[in-house]
Parts: sequence; C-alpha cells; structure tokens
Amino acid sequence: MTGLFGLPNELLIAICSSPALFSRDLFRLALVCHRLHPIALHAFFELTTAGFGTGSRSLMVQMSTSGPDALSGLCVALFPLPPIEELCIALPRVLSPTQTVYLSWKETKYLPMHLRRIEAFFKRFIGRAALKMVKIQLDEYRIDLWSGASKSARADAAQHLKSCFNAVLGAGCETLAIHNGGFYLGVPPQVHQRSNTGHGGANIGQKLRDLFRIPQSKDKKKPPSSSLPTKSRLVGLKVSSNVLLSPEMVDWTLGILRSSPITHLTVSAMTFSSNFDRLQQIAVARPGLTSFTLRDAEFVTPFDLIPAALESYTNLVHLTISGRHVHLTNTIPPHFHLFLPHLETIRAPPRFLIGLLSQSGSWKIPRLQAVYLFWVSSMHDADHSGSEHLYEPPVLAASVSQVTSLLDQHQLRPIIGIKTEGALSGWQRQSERSQDLTPELQSQVRRVSVLEMTLFMMLGDLDFIQYWTRLFSGAKEAKIEEAKIELGDRFFDWNINLEHLGSQLRRRTQLEKVEINGKQLNLSRLVKE
Repeated sequence: MTGLFGLPNELLIAICSSPALFSRDLFRLALVCHRLHPIALHAFFELTTAGFGTGSRSLMVQMSTSGPDALSGLCVALFPLPPIEELCIALPRVLSPTQTVYLSWKETKYLPMHLRRIEAFFKRFIGRAALKMVKIQLDEYRIDLWSGASKSARADAAQHLKSCFNAVLGAGCETLAIHNGGFYLGVPPQVHQRSNTGHGGANIGQKLRDLFRIPQSKDKKKPPSSSLPTKSRLVGLKVSSNVLLSPEMVDWTLGILRSSPITHLTVSAMTFSSNFDRLQQIAVARPGLTSFTLRDAEFVTPFDLIPAALESYTNLVHLTISGRHVHLTNTIPPHFHLFLPHLETIRAPPRFLIGLLSQSGSWKIPRLQAVYLFWVSSMHDADHSGSEHLYEPPVLAASVSQVTSLLDQHQLRPIIGIKTEGALSGWQRQSERSQDLTPELQSQVRRVSVLEMTLFMMLGDLDFIQYWTRLFSGAKEAKIEEAKIELGDRFFDWNINLEHLGSQLRRRTQLEKVEINGKQLNLSRLVKE
C-alpha cells in the first residue's frame, strides 16, 4: 500500500475512476490517508449523487439500506464542503420500482435507523454549510407508515421523526420540505453493476476490503428528543406528507408554525386525510404568512373552507391555489367573499380568479401586480368524457378574457401570466386551432406576457411548449419550474442539457428568456438552427 500512496495524483485519479471499483471500495479508499481522501471521496460522490462538484449549490442523496452512501461521505469529509445551499435526502427504497403494493408496518421497521442517521448527520453538519433548503423524501414511507401499527408503534415512529426534523432545524435550515413517496433519485447503474475480474483496480479494491473493514453501525438506541428547537431560522415549510399532519405529529407541526419565523407555507390538501379542520388550525397557528400555497385544492370540500382559512392571512402578499381544473370547475362558486388587502401576486384556477374578482358590496380589490391563470391536469383529463372542451383554445382564451375584463373594471393592469402543471401533452392537438379565435379573443390572449410550466419532459412536451407559446404569442418569457422524466409510476430528476433544450426552444418558439429549474437562459443570444 505504501507504493499506492507514492503514485502521482493523475494515476490515483485514474484508479479511482476505474469502472472496476465498487463505490464501497472508493469509500474505504477515502479513509486510508489524508492525501487519498479528497480524490477517492470525490469519485465516490460522482458515483452516488447528482449535482455535486466544486461549484455545487445543491446535492441529492439516495440513502443506502446498508453500506456507505453520500450521507456517510459527507459525515467523514476532511476537505471543505462546497457551498451547499439545497440538500435533498431520499430514504432507502423499500420496494423495487416495479412493485406497487402497499406497505405494512413490519416493512417500515428500519425507519428509526434511517432517521437516526439523518439526525446524526445534521448534528455534525452544523456550521459546515449555509443550508437554505432541506428536502426529505420519505419514499415508500408515506401514509402507510401508520397502516397496521399499534398506537405505541406510531408514537415511537413520531418521536423519531420529530427528533430528526429538530436536528435539521437546529443546523440552520431556512426551508424544510417533507414529501411522501412518488419519485426516486436516479443512481447511475454502474454503482450496482461493476465487473471485478481481470482489472488492477479490482485487486486494489479487494485489498482495501481486506485491510480496512468498516464495522457495521450498532445503531445504538438513544431516546429521541421531541422538544422544539429554541432558535429556529425556518422561514419556509412545505407540507407534502401525510406524516406531518397525522394525529401523532400535528402538535409538533403546529408548534413549529407558531415558534418559527415562517413567512412561506406550502400545504397539500391530500395530507389532511379528510380532516379539513387542519386548514383552519394551520391558519390560526401562523397568521402572519406573506406567501401561501394550497396544492390539490380539489380535495377540500366544501370549497367555503378555503376562503374561511385564507381570511386569517391578513398580511398575505403571494397566494397560489392549485387543483385539477376538471374537478374544480363545478365546486368553485361564481363569487365568494375573501378580503386580502395586501395581496400582490395570485396564481389560481380561472374560476377562482373570476369568483374573487366578482365580489359584490363594499369590498375593495387589492392592488394586484401579477395574476396567473393556473391550469393543473392529469394525463387523462384532456380525454375525460365531457371535459374535452375545457382545453380547446377558444375556451382557454375566453377564460383569459373574463379575467382581464374584470381586472379592467377594477382599473388594474397587472402582469398577466399562464401557469400550467401536470401531464399536459394531451392538450397539444387542441392548441393547433388557435386560428379559430375571434379578433377580440386574440387581442386578449396577447396580453399574456409570462408562461410558467411544470413539465415531466415526456414525449410531446416540447410540442406543448411550442403550441402554447403560439397561442399566447405575447409571452416572451417562460419559467419551467421542474424538468422530470416519467418512468412508470416513478419520477426521476432529469439532468437536462440546457444548451440543447434552449436551442430547441429558440428554434420552435418566440421566447426570449427562459428559466429552467432556477437556471436562466437568454435565448436571444442563441443562434437559431
């Protein structure tokens, strides 16, 4: 091994980059000495994570059921960590990607062990990076986390969850997002499939396995702490997991809302589990919010619960209401009462905007600066019996016209935008009929200046962008919030070649500026092919 240490860096890098080495060998190699540590550990990260490098701001970690993973690597890193601002941690996979059966309690028995690892990491992590956002993906530990469990088992799991989340907040996290299962972080296949025959690197790996055996963690059980952190810096909370609003966890969640300086809150109505009083409880716990997002609003019944809860947010500046358009059309009344005096930006379904702007009486509309008509669709909505007409260009344009006419009545000239989310490729064939619009409707849709899209980059989504930018030809800017590729019932983050996608958008649309996953592209500087 002394000869190995004497090799030049270029050769060591070549050895660490060999396809014959398993990631666990790289992890052990990183522990040999200070000189090899940064070389091997960087190679290890390259195999087990996405988005890690000297200039990285975000890091995604897929935890391993056993053996080292990127979380282990961060814990033992001797070199200064990159300025990580966003960290996403996905718990280990419980089932294979092809299995869709639900979990029983016995299949979640390792959850406390995984949570203790995350907790230990954040306790070591304090002061090593300026974390702004932490996302924890519970993977298959979703609502079924509580299924079949005894009362004491649920209470035990809740204690570990509270202790883990408290450690995250104690590390200075500014935004915490807790998600249910639904997508996996992509792990390169070579991490799991490596040949170890006939290569010098494999021999080194075998020697390392023999010389540096890392004992398995005993996972000593320590009583988890559920007391709330005293100096939380949390300003944003995203509740996208049934766990946070379960009977065993709701007091902790409401306590965090009361004790933290939270100004931005995102809640999915699917997490209420039919207990819609939770919406009012949240509003009472944190009335000083300036930004609120309610996702999956179609699950809130009756609709009156939404305006009643929003009335508590008297300081609200930004409001987003999202829900599948097909289901919301018949539930939102033609007008309703809602008083938000400081509201500047709203993203909501057209029917919600029309009801809000059609209030009668002495109510005074706020001085809105930006209004986005928000459509959410599933893959089958465009083909849903009786709802096809909802997505035809004349109907979409009429919705824009209704909203802009009401704004004109109130003498408001805010930015008009369109926001879409979901599997929207089914709409593209309808959008080709934009020439059917009357001159009056065409003049109204030209007032749309911004497009915001959440896409899964399936076949046809580029066509969707092209057709919709043609329909709303006044839009010169677009914000593509997420780019994911759909595979079966799992979603993988897609590392897009931004320049290629930018060239495609430049060639096929009139867009001048595009923001994709937070990265700015000036299409006017790209040459059309």
